[in-house]
Amino acid sequence: MNGLYTTPSESQDIRQGDIIFRKTRTEQTYGLVITADCDIARGKHGNHYTWIKVIPTAEYLEKNWAPTEIKKIQSKQSKTVLDYVNKKLREQDLNTLSEETMISWLTETGVNQFAAKLGIQECPPEILNIITGLYKISEPSETSSIDKIRAAAAFFKLKIENIALNAQQNLEKGDDGFPDFFCLPGLCGELENGCVALLRHIYSTQDETIYTCEANAKIDGNPNSFYRMCRLNDRVKYSIVQKTTFLFSRIGMTTEFEEHTKNIVKQNSDKIFEEVA
Repeated sequence: MNGLYTTPSESQDIRQGDIIFRKTRTEQTYGLVITADCDIARGKHGNHYTWIKVIPTAEYLEKNWAPTEIKKIQSKQSKTVLDYVNKKLREQDLNTLSEETMISWLTETGVNQFAAKLGIQECPPEILNIITGLYKISEPSETSSIDKIRAAAAFFKLKIENIALNAQQNLEKGDDGFPDFFCLPGLCGELENGCVALLRHIYSTQDETIYTCEANAKIDGNPNSFYRMCRLNDRVKYSIVQKTTFLFSRIGMTTEFEEHTKNIVKQNSDKIFEEVA
């Protein structure tokens, strides 16, 4: 996207809107510097840069969106099965199950043993399909969350294109209309397919651990330190900072609370200075 970012020269200092990157043996981390330029220029940032974690869009969908989507699908699909299962349990004078305990039992035993223990080997095909789907979407394996959704979709009669639309709508608007993330189109390097700034994931890094380019980090003997990849344009960076500020904006307190706080502050202040005197 033209105009989304620039690539500053290595002689330009770190500033708000810089996308930074660090790679170690165990992980790679992207961040977006949000410290105000005026604080950096005047040295009021306490020798630290504040940054927000940034992850590739594909990683966001796998680690953030998909697990939440799985819970929604589980909850919706479990209702019909749970009524059927509990009916069979009551017929055997056994305790009924909650949605959570049913899924836990299913993932531990597998579809066949689950059906056998309930005596429902010949249950209606639509019920067996949902049980199978719940197992595939819930099984404790190393299969990715998105692959679990794909594997279970047919058993729930869910269209993949509708699931993809849900993912798209989440990236655009979030679940509640005001997302705690900011979706960015393609940047440079491995972020060329888009990335997501996680507005609640805020960190701090010392000045000397962020370099203006990868070459300087290597020359200085710190190849695992942060270095700048690019810089977002003003409109984009200000929008992200604005949304972050709004997300953490101060909630108004009652008059009683404000007055009580004022009295406590005064008592502590008076006591400290009385002890000094």
